[in-house]
Amino acid sequence: MNDEHGMYMISVHPTRVNYYYEPFNRCVPHYKTLNYVSEISDSPEGPDGYPDSVVPRKPPQFANNYHNGKISKTAYRKISRAIDYLVYLAKPKKLPHTKHGKDFSFRLNFVTLTLSSKQIHTDHEISYHIFHPFLVSLTRQFKITNYIWRAERQASGGLHYHLITDRFIPWQQLRELWNNAQQHLGYVSRYRESRLQFFNGSFRYDPRDRKGRTMAQQLKAYREGCKTDWNSPNSTDVHSIRLITNVQAYFKKYMTKEGQNSNIAGRLWGCSQKLSVIQGGRAAVYSKIDDDLGKLEADKVVKVYKSDYFTSIFVTPEYLQKIGCTEILSVFNEYIAQTFPEYRPPSLFP
Repeated sequence: MNDEHGMYMISVHPTRVNYYYEPFNRCVPHYKTLNYVSEISDSPEGPDGYPDSVVPRKPPQFANNYHNGKISKTAYRKISRAIDYLVYLAKPKKLPHTKHGKDFSFRLNFVTLTLSSKQIHTDHEISYHIFHPFLVSLTRQFKITNYIWRAERQASGGLHYHLITDRFIPWQQLRELWNNAQQHLGYVSRYRESRLQFFNGSFRYDPRDRKGRTMAQQLKAYREGCKTDWNSPNSTDVHSIRLITNVQAYFKKYMTKEGQNSNIAGRLWGCSQKLSVIQGGRAAVYSKIDDDLGKLEADKVVKVYKSDYFTSIFVTPEYLQKIGCTEILSVFNEYIAQTFPEYRPPSLFP
């Protein structure tokens, strides 16, 4: 199977097993040291007008490295992999249903965060002063370990964010945290001023309501706004995913769509630290793993994609267990145990 020049390897993930050949002597990138004389014309200038040899020249492949609002193929793969692990690792939880007093099963939380008034700051300012402080507060307060977010431009021109987490967040506390973060740049105050000016002491119907609400819905929102003196705008939306059969596909479509993102400045997406460095379970192919690979390729249910450089076998850990591919499964389980020690398989939960 392996030879003196390299070896066959597998990498195991929640939705696939990759099979490929890895040479022993792979080329190591060599970063050339800036030459003061030969590259004088391309070097950044120092404080005295002379080239500064301390500052490296930007490599040519990064000369135009703007995303232009589009998710690249590399980013798509990273987002997809992060979502696969986020969904797989999410522990099933039973929480009391506040309305009917019944228990319901819960795994992931999917929310949208919107600015309460017209955006008047740059995208970088929104990200630095509002979104990231909010994210820090949220992860600390609710002990969120795994999450992924995506920035998107609304039709009205303002930024909004989609966020998927592995913890339940009560909508009241979510809204309070987000509104507090918005107020760092005064967006709640501007919302309050606009509402007070529009209603001027009594309810009036807005035919151009941006949410398309009926008169009854607007009246209900008006009464709720009066109760809080317009200091608690409805700036968050919690999406229900209970009836969605393929959660991974739903999330990937939502988090990678382009829409109106061509003029967004700054990062388009991000995730928690562990999800950003996912490698998967890796092992050299030996006889028992080779036997498992043979089982998978012979299985008519399993989909297989082959290229000149690698083979991808689309299979879940549950199916590996079902057909007895225990050697490959153990590679994945060992990786999960080392990388996410807090995780326990769903079958262990009451």
